[in-house]
Amino acid sequence: GDQSNTKYLQIFPLVAVLVLLLALVNYMSLSTARATLRAKEIGVRKVSGASRKSVAAQFYVESGLYAVLSFILGYLLCYAFKPVFLNILQLKIDDSFLYSPIVLTLLGVLLLITVLVAGSYPSLVLSAFNPVVTLKGKMSKQSGGVTVRKVFTTLQFSISVGLIICGI
Repeated sequence: GDQSNTKYLQIFPLVAVLVLLLALVNYMSLSTARATLRAKEIGVRKVSGASRKSVAAQFYVESGLYAVLSFILGYLLCYAFKPVFLNILQLKIDDSFLYSPIVLTLLGVLLLITVLVAGSYPSLVLSAFNPVVTLKGKMSKQSGGVTVRKVFTTLQFSISVGLIICGI
């Protein structure tokens, strides 16, 4: 019995990191896909004098808000479903570690990294749009996002396969 529990505890962090990575990649590919829809908004902002920095900052703030809301929701869900989850796994875990300063600090650092990673690609790509091209609606000709999205999709698929293998 005890041996299998420690084996689980070694695999869980790896699975958690892979799931987070999957979510980040998914978020970035979705926000770059959505970017083409928001290209006109960016074009208008740039034509009316917005700098590349302010456009990038806007997307960082948006990513940040999404990440913070997701973390809060995730923490609340974790708190709500923890008894059920531990009961299914038949594990008795002292959950006081969830409220320890070290774990909360680690979660804070993770949140910061998440915001930086999730916001970086969309804000860099979107702020680089050429306003004249985007406002004329020739966005599809600028296919820089397509290759990156293919890479993201492949990465997502690879991570999913990794998770399935971990599960088996």
